[in-house]
Order: sequence, then C-alpha cells, then structure tokens
Amino acid sequence: MPVVSRVRQRVGADTTVDAAIDTTAGPSPDANGNSPIEIIDRLDRDGYVVIEAVANPSELEEIRTAVRPLFARTPTGRNAFEGRRTRRIYSLLAKTRATDRLASVEFLGAIARELVGHHQLSAHVAVEVGAGSAAQELHTDDQVYPVSRPHDELVLTALWAIDDLNESCGTTALIPGSHRWADRAPTPDEVENAVEVSVPAGSLLLYRGSLWHAVGANRSADAAIFIYSEYIASWLRPLESHLLAIPRSTARQLPERLRELIGYNIRPPYTGSVNGRHPRRALRRFWS
Repeated sequence: MPVVSRVRQRVGADTTVDAAIDTTAGPSPDANGNSPIEIIDRLDRDGYVVIEAVANPSELEEIRTAVRPLFARTPTGRNAFEGRRTRRIYSLLAKTRATDRLASVEFLGAIARELVGHHQLSAHVAVEVGAGSAAQELHTDDQVYPVSRPHDELVLTALWAIDDLNESCGTTALIPGSHRWADRAPTPDEVENAVEVSVPAGSLLLYRGSLWHAVGANRSADAAIFIYSEYIASWLRPLESHLLAIPRSTARQLPERLRELIGYNIRPPYTGSVNGRHPRRALRRFWS
C-alpha cells in the first residue's frame, strides 16, 4: 500500500510518505515505521499529503451502495460554492453506518492530536461531484473562524476518495505552502498555477485547514464521490451540530471513540460537561 502524491505539475517526489499504512494500527500508522510525526512533517512543509490504498475495494463498494440511494434524494448545491451540479449528504453519520471507520480511524486521530491537539469532528460529509460541475473558488477551511493568521493549526481535513479523483474528474486544486501565508488571498497568478492533485479510489488526501484549496471541475461524463471528515480544535464550534442531527438512539450504535468525536466528550478540565459530569453518563441514563 504505497503512499504517493500524484500531481500534475511542480511537486517533487519527496512530497510523499513512501511507505505502507496500516489503518488498524495505533498511534504509529505505518507498517514500515513512519509515524504520524513523519506525515506531519509533510503537512508542515507542503500543507498536504496523499496516502494511497487506505480503504480496500470491498469497503469502497459498501460505501457506494450505502450512499447512492441517499444521493438520489439529495438536491444539488444551493450556490456556486456547494456546486450547482454537486450533491452533498450532510449529517452522514445520522444516515448510514458504512463510513464510521473513515471518521474515527485511529491513525487520523493520532495525526489530529499532533496537529490541532484535543479535537472533535466538525463535519463528515459525502460529496458527489456531478458531470459538468464547475470548480470551486480557492478557500481555506479555517476561514470560518475569526482568528487572524498566522495562528496555531485549528483544522485538519481528511478527504477519502471513493472514486478516482483526477484532473478530469473531481480533483482537488491547491497551493502548496500557502498554509504559511499571513492574512492574504492568492494572487491571480497563484490561482492560475494551483496544483491539481490526483487521489486514486481508496486513497486519502490530508491537508491543513490553513491551506488554500478547492474542489476542481468535473470535465468528465461521470460523477465522482468522495467523503471528507474535518477535525477541529475542541474549543471551536463544529460546522455540523451533531448532537442535534444524530438521534441519541443512533449515537448508541456508534463506537465509543466516534461518540466522543461528535461531542459526547469533554475538553479538559470540564468543557462540555452535563450537570458537571462527563456526557457519557447522561447517555447511560438515557439508555437505561
């Protein structure tokens, strides 16, 4: 399972983590010895990294089977940012169990802990980039928070390619190194020269919330599916209100770590408590 960053232009081979990833492992995700710190070194330098073959074909097909009926009853985007020919399944964890592992896999947790510290899941969304979809405008995922740059990292985004994402079909355009900028937007030349990153099906694109990026145009005749999980520092408000969107009866089915990520947790010493206690106690009373 090689880790390879495939880009169209101006990115050297050393942008990648060249080793196998064991997604069932603990804090060291790499069967060949690469630690989360080594992946973070790439995130520090370039702002992103592509890790190949972290989901197997049977898991991908299970996910496609689960989300296609949901996409069929989901309207296309409301604006250019969402995509007029793109469909987004919000509150995905309330609608299927097929993607639970993607949201809570431990090696991502280890990287998020190193990058943003104590964290929570801000959003977990399935996206179908329809044929003919236009490209998004470049943006950063942390710009929704009124914090001046430069600042400590607030956001880590994991984009799981369920289908092949390439320069003709739903790729991600980004500006390597732009996570180090102060408060400025890309110049027209920087926008024009943004790198288009290919992410094969079953692979993962990780990028910092401060990196300028965008979903690229779909120039093909086929839709392409990806799922993104956004992790944020736990003192921030998440994009999705999971505790309202996901019924408590559904939360009961989730693995404990995933319940913690959606908000049934505290930020030490006691932020997020219920009657001064850990929220899992409130859930136990509800279930009993």
